[in-house]
Amino acid sequence: MPETACLSPPLSMDGIEAEKLLIAKGVPGSFLVRQSHSNPGNFTLSVRRQDSFAHIRIQNTGDFLSIHGGEKFATLTELVNYYRENRGQLTEKNGTLKLETIILVSSFFKLYHYIFKFLMMGFSCALAQETASFSRWFHGHLTAKEAQNLLLEKGKNGSFLVRESVRQPGSYVLSVVTGDFVSHILICRKPNAKFDIGGGPEFSSLGQLIDYYSRSPMMDKNGGLVCLKQPFNATRLNVSTLDKRIAQLEKQKSRGQYLSGFLEEFEELHQDTHEAPRTEGSRSYNQFRNRYKNILPFDSTRVVLLDGSPTDPGSDYINANYIVPPVRTFSTHFFHKTGVLPETCSDFWRMVWQERSSILVMLTKEMECGRNRCFRYWPTTTEGNLMLPTNNGSLCISHISERNMQTYLLREFRLCLVDRPSEESSTESLTVYHFQFLAWPEHGTPTDPSQQVNSILRLDTFCSGIGRTGTFIVIDMLMRCIQSFGLHMDIDIARTVQAVREQRSGMVQTVAQYCFIYKAVQEFVSRLLLRVKLRNVRPRLSDSLSLSMNIVSFGRLVSWQLAFLCCFISTQALNIT
Repeated sequence: MPETACLSPPLSMDGIEAEKLLIAKGVPGSFLVRQSHSNPGNFTLSVRRQDSFAHIRIQNTGDFLSIHGGEKFATLTELVNYYRENRGQLTEKNGTLKLETIILVSSFFKLYHYIFKFLMMGFSCALAQETASFSRWFHGHLTAKEAQNLLLEKGKNGSFLVRESVRQPGSYVLSVVTGDFVSHILICRKPNAKFDIGGGPEFSSLGQLIDYYSRSPMMDKNGGLVCLKQPFNATRLNVSTLDKRIAQLEKQKSRGQYLSGFLEEFEELHQDTHEAPRTEGSRSYNQFRNRYKNILPFDSTRVVLLDGSPTDPGSDYINANYIVPPVRTFSTHFFHKTGVLPETCSDFWRMVWQERSSILVMLTKEMECGRNRCFRYWPTTTEGNLMLPTNNGSLCISHISERNMQTYLLREFRLCLVDRPSEESSTESLTVYHFQFLAWPEHGTPTDPSQQVNSILRLDTFCSGIGRTGTFIVIDMLMRCIQSFGLHMDIDIARTVQAVREQRSGMVQTVAQYCFIYKAVQEFVSRLLLRVKLRNVRPRLSDSLSLSMNIVSFGRLVSWQLAFLCCFISTQALNIT
């Protein structure tokens, strides 16, 4: 069996460049994955034949990846590994293609790509900014050990960052990868408010200093050359600087719609491929419970149905994962569940009852583009109660109300367990609110984040595609953190996306969704500042804007945050990918 492919970020190159690289570095059967030039947001699989080349489009719907509408996958790595291991499955008009050797373009070509990109972006101008804290290479408070681990793990020779000096407050440290080591060079702040590295030219700003030494290598204390080749950009930022960070990420546009800063950060996430066992989902007796046979839950985080029968293999299985935030500052957790099937309707409600989920969020319509995306698993006003058998009795789902809020439908259900022998309902019941959003497009994201806020509520269960769902979960996590710690905390959007992906494969599928997260958090913060100003209170969310987690009525449930979220999604209904 071929070894597992671990893809580097797909680069932006055209077909001719890809063919040249495959000729120079590969053999017949060699392949690479690149961004599609003709269909932004999608990818292209370029394969070298014996005497020709094949370029095959990989469609990225925002929820999954596929070739020619065939097998569906959560990540590029999973797609490529499947077609390498299942030879004969990848065909095109000139015959069957065999994927033998992956061309990893993360070495020489990627280095060339980065250097070229920085020259085109006018990097020297960007580095000459007066305030270092708004530069992406500035990492703030970071110890030497933390900087070293970060650079050696994810950087390469010549990668650098600037951090605050722990030993000399007011000064800074330039940390640079030099071969297999990291050099730490003190940047001194002079009495005249200028900067130097212990001799040599003085500069009015850190940006000017970095700009100079990017063009002119310096000497370390051992006499070796230290070259600043590419910045190791920070993704962590203070909430108060969010507007400036977004402005930087938007500064350079590429191919019209793509924003290079967002794309650059998003591509780096592809390097952190998280391969985890998915044994339970692939078992023969569980395959009919999966909407897509290749999108399976990680065994380590999957939801186990506790009322399963020991004599019924698979009765404890549901294609769902627990999703917890990287910083556990609130009790809410999430369950990610793929679209419900007729065969899994009972399993779905068993999970809701077991986990006492009070809010269900559905980001897809039942039918999209003529395809069934999710079975209607709830009772309507005319159908009466929905009775579902379980090993402990029957779950009774009662339809209480339904309201059309224009951008979403809000339904209220009541669940109770009916004892099988007596046919009497248990005294315990569960009220569930079901939000079905109508304005999130199947491909891409909503477009104008001027009128939305996340629902900072007890948001427990999601049902839709992994791209939209992952986007929604990350936004909610970030906003809850801001709610807990206030407007001067640090957040890390890339790290939050990575943490979510470690619990469910393929969460947040496109750069448009990644950009959408930034914009949604930005709008959330903007609205909070406005509310704080109007209420004339200090900007500490937990003092004035905290929400009760005990949802006992519709009035308490539909907060200003949720109304803002619905309007936000409604006004972004265009596809920006």
